[in-house]
Amino acid sequence: MRRAAATVVVLGFALALPSRSVEAADAVGARVGDVVAAKASKSVRVSAGVWDATTGARLHATNADVPRRPASVAKIATTAAAWLALGPAHELTTEVLAEAAPDGDGVVEGSLYVRGGGDPGFSEHLHPEGTAGALRDLARAVAAAGVRRVRGDLVLDATRYVGPERQASWGWKPGHWADYMAPVTALTLNDACADIRIVPADAAGAAATVTVEPPTTLLTIAGRVATGAAKTKNDATIGAISSSGRVPVQGSIPLGSAGTRTAVAAVDPVAYFGEAFRAALLAEGVRVDGADVPVRCPSPPGARPGAPPAIAPGKGLVPIARRGTSVARIAAVANTRSQNLFAELLCREVGVARRGEGSFDAGGAAVGEVHGYAAGDPAFRLVDGSGLARDDSVTADAIGRILLAMAARPDAGAFRDTLARPGDPEGTLKDRFEGPKFQGRVFAKTGTLRDTKSLAGYVLGRSGRAYAFVVLCEGDNGRARDLQDAVVEVLVGE
Repeated sequence: MRRAAATVVVLGFALALPSRSVEAADAVGARVGDVVAAKASKSVRVSAGVWDATTGARLHATNADVPRRPASVAKIATTAAAWLALGPAHELTTEVLAEAAPDGDGVVEGSLYVRGGGDPGFSEHLHPEGTAGALRDLARAVAAAGVRRVRGDLVLDATRYVGPERQASWGWKPGHWADYMAPVTALTLNDACADIRIVPADAAGAAATVTVEPPTTLLTIAGRVATGAAKTKNDATIGAISSSGRVPVQGSIPLGSAGTRTAVAAVDPVAYFGEAFRAALLAEGVRVDGADVPVRCPSPPGARPGAPPAIAPGKGLVPIARRGTSVARIAAVANTRSQNLFAELLCREVGVARRGEGSFDAGGAAVGEVHGYAAGDPAFRLVDGSGLARDDSVTADAIGRILLAMAARPDAGAFRDTLARPGDPEGTLKDRFEGPKFQGRVFAKTGTLRDTKSLAGYVLGRSGRAYAFVVLCEGDNGRARDLQDAVVEVLVGE
């Protein structure tokens, strides 16, 4: 006799699950296997797994125990580790402290400290008024605490994180300041990037306006962009940026166009934060007499000459203002938009929590530890938190195990919702899985390197059954994407 359907909650969905036999579940795996076999080729190396997200039963495996580069699917591991080790409500913070409380006239006799705790909230992704709005809010909080003048310096304490700011296997080189490999520091502004805007003049032949936002003295525009005739090609380019901050520009931009905005990684994120925050303080009536003093521990390779030695603010500092951004909000940006820096900040915080050190090495090892993998386990090796590093390698089984563990939690729906969804203009699936049958049924993390294509997440099938899936591919990215899309289409239809 057939059993009645049961109602359960899986991944935040209230599902009426029909009775399913073992044979039916095996049929799902068989259909996935047929698709993988049909789409695989000599140019694509595949590791894949599909599981029933309710029971954890494995439905399909192809080389699921073979380690491969995860690319940005690594962010699932990093964000889940932060969720588990820190808690979704835990905040990464920015604190303002003073060596003395303001006197009756609002004067602080001593320095003002900004203590970085990895908070990425000074960003258009996390504040309705963008970077400027977040800076203004913190500066207003300082003014509201009664501060009007600081006799000492503005000390920018970035000592929470140690070691290099960019991972060696990211493939970066001098002059390469791409926004997706922004330096990782405990104080960060505008996603550790500067936005270079190029706007045409009112007449062809005139020089276009090139500006840096937020404004900074750390970058200097060198060269000229001309205003071309209307409807001509936009060939304005930004060249390799020197370590001193020289930004070469050239080419032309069409008359009447809206202009362009290009994000470039900050040459010195900590100093950049200091300049912008000083300006925000001044706008709120708070004057700092002394200099900006960036403090790192230790000074990373490429730090500006003359950087002071590492120091830690002593006891007795007076709290002035604080802001923070929750792990859940950071994870949502990291996973939906595949924002590398946000994932790296979470990775470092897991390193601090589990190993007492905020570095690439400690963070990667701590993420594995949270998920039950010892250092050196070939099934799980992350040397960064974002998956940008080519030295990362994981198995499909390892990522599947994480997805299943998160699916079993009471807040499974909240974690699921950090992943990208088809049609979401802010996410990496905005142009993928088009059509009504995918809407509200696919929640996934994409990953792409030059020869790596990965996809993992959850699918709600037509029958109401929830699946966890992982497809890691190396080789031909075009063929890999076709294979991944075909797997998801099978699961949506089941």
